[in-house]
Amino acid sequence: MTRALSMKWSLLLRKEIWEHPVLSYRLPVGFAGLLVILSLVSAVLGNEFLLSNSGEWMADIEVNGGDVDLANMGPPIAKMGSAVAAGFGFLGLLAGWSYLMSALYQERQDRSILFWLSLPVSDAETVLIKGVLGWLVIPAFYFGVGWAVGGVMTVIASVAATWVMSLSGVLLAAIAAYGANVFDLIALVVTQVLWSAPFLAWTLLASQWANRNPLYWVLGDRKSTRLNS
Repeated sequence: MTRALSMKWSLLLRKEIWEHPVLSYRLPVGFAGLLVILSLVSAVLGNEFLLSNSGEWMADIEVNGGDVDLANMGPPIAKMGSAVAAGFGFLGLLAGWSYLMSALYQERQDRSILFWLSLPVSDAETVLIKGVLGWLVIPAFYFGVGWAVGGVMTVIASVAATWVMSLSGVLLAAIAAYGANVFDLIALVVTQVLWSAPFLAWTLLASQWANRNPLYWVLGDRKSTRLNS
C-alpha cells in the first residue's frame, strides 16, 4: 500500500514537472550554465588583460571597507559563491510562487483538469502534490543548482587568482570556506521557505478561485479581476 502510494505521488510529481519544464528545471539549469560561461570568459579575458599589462597595474581589493591580504583571498571568493547559491534559493521561491499561481488556474482554462479528474487521484492528492512541488521541490532544486554553480564559480575564481597573482593555497582555502558556509545557507533557505508558506498557500487557493488574472486575487484586488472579465 505504501509503495503504491509513493509510486502514485512520484508519477504525479513527474507529471507536474513535465507540464512546467521551464520553471521546474530549464530556467535554473540554463541560468547556471550562463553564469559558468561568463565566469570562464571573465577569467580568461582578465588573465589576458593582466598579462598584457604586466607591471602596469596594482591590486587594491577591499571588503567591508578594509584592505584584503591577497594571500587570504580564499574566504572572500567563497562568499561570492555563497551569494550565488543564496540568490538561486530566492529565485527558487519566486519560481515556486509563479508555478502555484497558475497551477490550478491553467488546468481549468485549458480543460486539462477534466482528463486528470478521470484518473484515480483525489482532489486532495492533486492539491497536495502541487503545493509540495511549488513550496519545497522547486526551491530545493534551485538551491541545489545554485550551490553547484556557486562551487564551480568559486573554483574558477580561485584558479584564476592562483594563476594571475601566483598565490598558493587559494583554491583549497576557498573550497574549505565555501563548504563551511553550507549549513548557514541551508538554514537561510529553510527559514525563507517556512516564512513563505502562508503566502504560497494563499497563492494556490487563489489559483483555484480566480476566473481571470489570478495575480489580482493573490494581491487581494478582486475588483480589478471583475473589471477585466
